[in-house]
Amino acid sequence: MASLLSLLRLRSFDTGTREGRSRERYRRVALTALSSVAARSVALLSLLISVPLTLRYLGTERYALWMAVSSLLAALASLDLGIGNGLVTAVAETDGRGDREGARAYVSSAAFLLLGLAAVALLGFAAAYPFLSWKALFRVETDLALREAGPATAVFFACVAASVPLSVAGRVRAGYQQGFVGDLWTLLGSVLGLVGLLTAVAARAGLPWLILGFSGGPVLAALANGGSLFAVERPWLRPRLQAIAASKVKRLLRTGLAFFMLQVASAVAFSSDSLIAAQVLGPQAVTEFAVTARLFIIVGVAVSIALTPLWPAYGEAVARGDVGWVRRALLRSLVGATLGSLALSTLAVVFGTTLLRLWVGPAVHPSFGLLLGLGVSTVLMTAGNATAMFLNGVQAFRFQVVTGTSLAVVKVVVSVILARRLGVAALAWGTVLAYGVVVVVPMALFVPRLLARLRRTAPRSNHLA
Repeated sequence: MASLLSLLRLRSFDTGTREGRSRERYRRVALTALSSVAARSVALLSLLISVPLTLRYLGTERYALWMAVSSLLAALASLDLGIGNGLVTAVAETDGRGDREGARAYVSSAAFLLLGLAAVALLGFAAAYPFLSWKALFRVETDLALREAGPATAVFFACVAASVPLSVAGRVRAGYQQGFVGDLWTLLGSVLGLVGLLTAVAARAGLPWLILGFSGGPVLAALANGGSLFAVERPWLRPRLQAIAASKVKRLLRTGLAFFMLQVASAVAFSSDSLIAAQVLGPQAVTEFAVTARLFIIVGVAVSIALTPLWPAYGEAVARGDVGWVRRALLRSLVGATLGSLALSTLAVVFGTTLLRLWVGPAVHPSFGLLLGLGVSTVLMTAGNATAMFLNGVQAFRFQVVTGTSLAVVKVVVSVILARRLGVAALAWGTVLAYGVVVVVPMALFVPRLLARLRRTAPRSNHLA
């Protein structure tokens, strides 16, 4: 405990020695974890307030519409073609080499690529909008829900698209292992989103306005984050057309393609449940699954807070050839994440029904099978997330692409088959079955060999293809 507390300081450690660099990495991870607790606590408070409020205000069908829209457009998180994640890796690598010019070129290249992608996506959506059948897509029946489906989707799409180029600042902060600063801006975005939602409800506004209030707040915070980073803190990194480099664009696109495939696979695998429930079981099943799953999303987030900052730390350490630190950090994070998620998931399974009754009232009645399935899947995915941060940091993308795309296919097929026979709980157990076989087992075989390879190749080359 004393060692952990010693890391929670604003002053950096001396990075002139291997021990100093190790402590500095852990210091940044600890600070980011602490700031993430604050940011996620505010986001959790927003969730605790917004779910019962919007469920009562909108009713089952319109709330299910919101959840279905969110699930459908979750794939837009991959609208950046993985370039944002590639930027994190590139910035961490240039930081490890002390390459300022390279960092500037990567940031400018990524910023203008993402701006172009967002513009193309918005134009494409605008062209397709008149031809979309909202009733067939979301299976809504009432006149009000049908009228709101199109505008609600458009508003959500616009907010997500705007967040793509605005995410550059957060990615840069993450690459420099300063996620604790980005978390403060995320916290502000959550506050603004909650205020926007409460304002819309108080004004008796429709679903599109609720979505704008809730999703627009984080967009405004991301805009302010970029202004602070590029105008005040690191003006030399400000995106400029003349700083774009063809070699950096090529590298970002190549690395981004791997992340893009992973993002699409993840969106299909983990954001498809509400859509499967809507198509196979109906709107009531969407609400039962989505609201219950929120409990376990909270568990996963709580345990994973310390994992994401390790990603750039792994990249910087590999760039310096410090493979021993990478191995130790991976083992600690894997054990801690697994035990933490197991403890919290057990509490959520045992007390889930009571917690949901206190939270949203009698509208949701999850079965024990659903609770247990969500608990087991949360433990598996949290352990997988700990390992994925290591794989991201050392740029071991091929393995992740193969297992990720395989998971997406197997997960959807298994969930549809089981849901038709076993109901809502089958969605959770489909995840357990698919993730355990397609991801966990191959990871257990691959990671030890990868660590051995890193030890052998680090003196000659610190980068993996």
